[in-house]
Amino acid sequence: MPVDSLADLRMAAADETRFREFVYSLVQRFSRLGVSIVMTFEVQDLFEAPRLSDSAVSHLSDNIVLLSYVKEQNSINRAMSVVKSRASHHEPGIRQFLIGPDGIVLADGLPGGDKATQRR
Repeated sequence: MPVDSLADLRMAAADETRFREFVYSLVQRFSRLGVSIVMTFEVQDLFEAPRLSDSAVSHLSDNIVLLSYVKEQNSINRAMSVVKSRASHHEPGIRQFLIGPDGIVLADGLPGGDKATQRR
């Protein structure tokens, strides 16, 4: 079940406390039903994320994947990193990725590794 975006829910809430309580309730309800939920939240800075959100709801998530942009010489590339993975090991590195006809292709790591591993 996607929630796109938490920022829209935050704007609809009367105040910050009510927003956090609503998101907590939503996560708990879906968890009891055995439903996975994907929540998105736009980070304001294009190239650096000093913090994940202003709302202090990241502790409710089991996993956090940060999608970002990376400047390299004369180009801007997409990158991703797993910031949090509750109860399992994850690689904290930043990996460039491309979206093409074969799906998402992850590079080995930054700066632009020459091998690529396809993951769908």
